Amino acid sequence: MLKNKAFTLVEIIVVIAIIIIMTGITMPRYNSMRQQLALQRAASKMVQDIRRVQEMAMSAERKGDECAPPGPTNFHYAFGLSFSTSTNCSQPTSPCRYRYVLFTDCNGNNTYQWNPDDDYVLELPDFSQVQISSIDGFSSDIIFLPPDPITIFDNDANITQGSIVISLRDDPTKTKTITVNKAGLVTIE
Repeated sequence: MLKNKAFTLVEIIVVIAIIIIMTGITMPRYNSMRQQLALQRAASKMVQDIRRVQEMAMSAERKGDECAPPGPTNFHYAFGLSFSTSTNCSQPTSPCRYRYVLFTDCNGNNTYQWNPDDDYVLELPDFSQVQISSIDGFSSDIIFLPPDPITIFDNDANITQGSIVISLRDDPTKTKTITVNKAGLVTIE
């Protein structure tokens, strides 16, 4: 007599229950890791953008003819980033709408002006999952003057260091701190 080898209904239910329990244990951890990854990615992107603006100042790179200098050694513009913690945004290229803006300082005042006649916007990074929680040591702008580049915070030569704290929108207790010093060194903590 042949005996059928198969799973019983009870065995299938037990296996499904084990799979559901294991999924229930790992899912919260997966979501937490995904959020941590989003925060780390945003911090790395911000550091990359700061370094990119520094490199533009070192090479005196121009983006378009919006504010080209009159001569090859006569630098009348700088490159920078403008940060915002505000959520009240009225202008289309305001840093608060995007949390930070990469720009060329065309008018030479070492600060970001939302008006395109004053400054040229290089990039408006997407900062959808994270927010800038606080800015310490300066209020909004980091400028790099070519060709060295010289680092200036808020058009004040006496500021030696600034920090930007970013956090997850869904969980503000998870943070990363990006620090920039006068020498141009950028770190993530």
